[in-house]
Amino acid sequence: MVIKAKNKSVHRAIMRRKTKLLALYKTILTLLMLTALSSCISDVSYTAFRTIDSSKWSQTDTLIYQADTLEMSGMRGVQLLLHTEEYPYTNIALSIVIKQDTTLLLDTVALYDLTTEAKTHSFGCRNDYTLSVGNITLCDTLPTTIQLTHQMTDSTLRGIREAGILIGDPIGLPKETVWRVEW
Repeated sequence: MVIKAKNKSVHRAIMRRKTKLLALYKTILTLLMLTALSSCISDVSYTAFRTIDSSKWSQTDTLIYQADTLEMSGMRGVQLLLHTEEYPYTNIALSIVIKQDTTLLLDTVALYDLTTEAKTHSFGCRNDYTLSVGNITLCDTLPTTIQLTHQMTDSTLRGIREAGILIGDPIGLPKETVWRVEW
């Protein structure tokens, strides 16, 4: 009987040790996962694409992007992402309207020269462009609406496969604080 009781107490001690080790392993695994996830967190508040039939983007068609909330408030950079395929022009004119809730933040017609803009990828007759709209102060709790309408002379624009919106870090601002010495 004494041997059985002793075996039970040893067994319980081993089980407690295993439980503590398992809890420690879970804690370490959780910390590693959180570290990995935090390293993957992007500076992008919103991104979305609309696929366009290559021969059917009419001037009467408006592409609408709706973000209910954003990841961050404050000065944010807004960019357009275009994927073209056999696009017949070297430029593009777009009407860009940005609203938050009912407040109009931007209403402009922007002309982009695609020969000088940042072409991010090129595969044969397919080109990907990142076009800067600018920095806009946005509130993360208000719904954001961005509308795109092409303003080219042809009523039907050909060769645009996808048009996307990216809202992220401010464009052209330094990522680190620049220290200035007062003399």
